[in-house]
Amino acid sequence: MASDSKKYYDANPEAKAVKNAYQKEYNKTRKSKLHIARSQRLRRKLKLKVGDKRDAAHDNKNPKSNTGRAQLRSTNRNRYA
Repeated sequence: MASDSKKYYDANPEAKAVKNAYQKEYNKTRKSKLHIARSQRLRRKLKLKVGDKRDAAHDNKNPKSNTGRAQLRSTNRNRYA
């Protein structure tokens, strides 16, 4: 699925420019910064390293419940490649 969107944006540079402008503005928002901080805390809790192609996930699908290590798991990013 990710490859389909890449093909779309490669074929449509105007759409890619609009997407990049939106993303640049969104990254400035408080919501975005809180999301990044939350995901960094989660990665530290699971002892995941940058570049190890592992990602943090929640067993109960609730991103705000970082209480116990049993609820957290690491998943392999390679399955999306």
